[in-house]
Amino acid sequence: MSLALRSECGARYLYRFLRRRSLGNELRRVLEELEGEERELIDAVAELMSEIGPEPRKWAFRRWVGSVAVWCFSVMIGVRFALRLSVDAEWTVARWYSEYARFLAEGGDVERAERCAAFVTTKQRHAQILQTWVNHGHRSGSA
Repeated sequence: MSLALRSECGARYLYRFLRRRSLGNELRRVLEELEGEERELIDAVAELMSEIGPEPRKWAFRRWVGSVAVWCFSVMIGVRFALRLSVDAEWTVARWYSEYARFLAEGGDVERAERCAAFVTTKQRHAQILQTWVNHGHRSGSA
């Protein structure tokens, strides 16, 4: 689950960097909303992890560096690149949470399994929102 938490940190950083770009107001608003939800998700995942084992880290230096690199690359070729990567990452992390939920449910920890299932729903919604921007965003560097 620590890998999922680090991925959440990376998503939060990337959404923050992307919304600072000169994007349309609507995409900027969406990214700001996603960043806020990522913050909440990081807290929820960290809380769940601390109940199960050692205290998790809410900071991921390599994910921050990776987010900066993706942002820099998106400056050259457009934001759609970063959004496509984000869509794939959101779906991947959703699958991880689904597996965690299954594992917890099989172990009889239904309450924590349900919390993981809620994480799945959030990640799938993020992926769908971002996919809309990939599919219908401007083809220039703005979206």
